Amino acid sequence: MRVELDSLVPSFLGETGDNLRKVFDLAEESRCVMLFDGFDVIARPRDDGQEHGEIKRVISSFMQMAGGYNGRGMLVATSNRQHLPDPAVWRRLDDMLLYDMPDAGRRRLLLGRRLAAIGYTAGPGNLTGRTRGFSAADIAGVCEDAMRRAVLAGRKVGGDDIEWAMRERRRRKRAIKAGA
Repeated sequence: MRVELDSLVPSFLGETGDNLRKVFDLAEESRCVMLFDGFDVIARPRDDGQEHGEIKRVISSFMQMAGGYNGRGMLVATSNRQHLPDPAVWRRLDDMLLYDMPDAGRRRLLLGRRLAAIGYTAGPGNLTGRTRGFSAADIAGVCEDAMRRAVLAGRKVGGDDIEWAMRERRRRKRAIKAGA
């Protein structure tokens, strides 16, 4: 069961806890894996001065419900921000898996597979070094963007599509970093 946390948090105060309770009740009734994707939407530090009372109540509710969960399944939470969630939330989780950024060898492997999948036959070549600081998702995004650009232009993926996608990905990464 995938729980989209951004849709769980409605615009009306007080409803989020009720929605969360419904999710846990459903999970108690069936054998499932509950995936809370984008967990940082609700698991922000409770002492964050920018958060209003609703999010603080949701965090507390989640911790109580997770702590009392007796279902036959398992709870999985994902976040791109390992330092953002409330430390008390992390203490209630059984385990935490951290994925580091891929090294050059892993990036070369990812590039090779992704480029082959989109029909780019030149291989990773010198792209590996230029993807330093890229996550696996960034590399996948570069290849998908290059493919999309080529398809819309009615041609096979070429080096210019890859170059364009690399520039766009770097631009997006800078914009995200500047906004963080």
